Amino acid sequence: MGTKANPGDYDGYAKAERDEPIFVLLARDASAPELVREWASQRRRRGVERAFNSDTEGAVADIHQAADAEECALRMESWRKEYRSAPLEAFGTAELEDALVKFSRQHGLGVERSEHLGKLSLQMVMGMVHAAVAGEPLEHGVARVGAGILSGQG
Repeated sequence: MGTKANPGDYDGYAKAERDEPIFVLLARDASAPELVREWASQRRRRGVERAFNSDTEGAVADIHQAADAEECALRMESWRKEYRSAPLEAFGTAELEDALVKFSRQHGLGVERSEHLGKLSLQMVMGMVHAAVAGEPLEHGVARVGAGILSGQG
């Protein structure tokens, strides 16, 4: 199992060719452990197929990579618990306001600081999260929260 400071035996980043496209998952991404486990499952299946086709060396390498990936997923979860376990409220209203105003400006939504923004920040952030999970544009989540507030449901 590797880290940025200490690449492992199966570290794809260290072995990538000069212009080879790569995609890196970080432990701070809540989806990363599950995605790494899915990759490990597929790699293990490939190892079994290789074993049935008498490619023992390839099968062993695939099984070792799968085990390494599963260890990485466990370490990602441990890292997140240690360094990223604070609830959203711990970030404070000011940070949520900053994030919401920045997002609003980037997407032309017109949200600026006001005395009511702090109360809306968490609702807006959660609206964006729900939209992202549903695969919708984030603006849809913000618009839904705004519509709920205007109709008296928010």
